Amino acid sequence: MPSESKEVPEEVTRLKEAIAAFAAIEDDAVCTAAVSEVLREWPDLGKQLRELRQTRVNALRQN
Repeated sequence: MPSESKEVPEEVTRLKEAIAAFAAIEDDAVCTAAVSEVLREWPDLGKQLRELRQTRVNALRQN
């Protein structure tokens, strides 16, 4: 079965790079604080992503 190569959007790559940047923080306390801040905000960020996706799906259905 040939594998299909999907082009990953730049934004996805940038998000993954941002996550990798947390792992690259050498100071454990600084890394923990940074990751904790993102996790505190994650429910709202996830909600924003879901709303954006739904808006775009609705737009596609109207076209």
